[in-house]
Amino acid sequence: MAVIVVVALVAAACGDDGGDETADTTTSAPGAVATGSTTTVPASTTAAPTTSTAAPTTTEAGPVSDTVFVTVDEMVLGWWDGSAWIETAEVETEVPPIAGETLRSVEGLADVVAVEPVASCMPEAGVVNWWIDGLDGVRASGAHDLQPRPYEVIGAADAHVDAIRAVLDANGVDPAVPVEISQVTRFDIEGDGVDEVVIEAQRFPEGPLLGFIDEGHYSVVVLRRVLPDDSVENITLHAGIADLEQAGQYVLRVDLAGPIDVNGDGAYELASRWSYYEGGGVSLFELGAEPAEVLVAGCGV
Repeated sequence: MAVIVVVALVAAACGDDGGDETADTTTSAPGAVATGSTTTVPASTTAAPTTSTAAPTTTEAGPVSDTVFVTVDEMVLGWWDGSAWIETAEVETEVPPIAGETLRSVEGLADVVAVEPVASCMPEAGVVNWWIDGLDGVRASGAHDLQPRPYEVIGAADAHVDAIRAVLDANGVDPAVPVEISQVTRFDIEGDGVDEVVIEAQRFPEGPLLGFIDEGHYSVVVLRRVLPDDSVENITLHAGIADLEQAGQYVLRVDLAGPIDVNGDGAYELASRWSYYEGGGVSLFELGAEPAEVLVAGCGV
């Protein structure tokens, strides 16, 4: 067995979320694939988002200096040690010192005091991932505000559909394959009064993924944001596209678990769950100038 993590960073041009076109921009992360846009819009995904009225807020000077643990469901994802992110994989067989920490929920659930975690799986690579029975949802320790600003799920606009279509085009997906947006989440990442959106698109059959994946199945997550010059960029946080040329039918599915400010710097990170037919896990993305997956835990073949 081996830990499986597949995350691509891709930038693509697009129009404004409110429907008005702005100057487009395309930026490329290392190894990224520049993509174009499309005007094909499924009838079921044309609802436009409402206009944001969020006022600017002042973010904190920097992250907290204390250790902050983060969990998703029953898995210990890792922690902020006061200056850097630490994955559970980095400590190998050392038990994460989370026991006794009060874990607060971003979903309004009751606080839980963590017990000592147990090894959840040990893949061939020798990496141990850690599990605490009974945990639920997205949680973190620390005394700071885990959700400094509200967020909302909104309807998908044409520009959101175009952003997903651009990723599919870049990965050689047949243009006849429809864009199926599962959720659009809007929130102000940095507290500057300008909202960003995260677009999730999933196209899978009903039932378990094993044996049911075919061409045209995909899992795509795109961060869409307005830049200081009022242009708009799309950054692909994940693009899992069915590849039937591999030994088995395979696609990595990523579903968002929710925004959370783990390290207390006043800016949101994004927790997610990922899965495929022989494994799964959880991860955490930073959403700064160059979004990146900073923590990951999970296992599989």
